[in-house]
Amino acid sequence: MEPKIISIPAKNIVGIRKETTFVKDSEVTMGIWKTFMPLRNRIPYRSNSCFLSVKVLSTPLNLNDMNYTYEKWAAVEVEHFENDTSSELSTHTLAGGLYAVFIHQGTASDLSTFQYIFQEWLPNSNYSLDVREHFEIMDDNYHPDDLNAKEEVWIPIKANIADK
Repeated sequence: MEPKIISIPAKNIVGIRKETTFVKDSEVTMGIWKTFMPLRNRIPYRSNSCFLSVKVLSTPLNLNDMNYTYEKWAAVEVEHFENDTSSELSTHTLAGGLYAVFIHQGTASDLSTFQYIFQEWLPNSNYSLDVREHFEIMDDNYHPDDLNAKEEVWIPIKANIADK
C-alpha cells in the first residue's frame, strides 16, 4: 500500500469541532458527526460534496499517549468563508503542504491502515510526521460501518534531511 505524495495549498473548512483525546475519540467523533450532518446543507460555497474528518494538532503527535489532546472536526471544504457563519459551526484553514495519501477500505473502526502507516510505512520511508492537520476525506455516500467503504487518509509529512 504505497501512498501518493501530494503537496496541497491551504484549504478552508467549516464544521463542528471538539477537543478530545485518543481515549475519547470514538465517542467524540460520533457526537460531532451527529451534530454536523443536519447542518451540512446550510453551508454555502462548498467546494465539493465530500466530508472531512480532521485532527488539528498543536503539538507533535504522540501515539503512545492515550491522553494526547487534539481538536477533532466533522467538516466540509468551502471556497471561502461566509461572513456570518452559524454560531453552531466553526471555521478553520488547513495549513496545506506535503501529504502522504493512503486509501483505507473497510469500516471506520478498522485501524489496520493507520497501523500500517505509523508502524511500517513511516519508519521505513524518507519522511517524518509534520505538525499539521491529519484528515480523512469521504464521499457523500460513505457509511462508517460498511466493510467496502473507502476513504482517503491524509498524513502530513516532511522530507527527512540526510545526514551529511
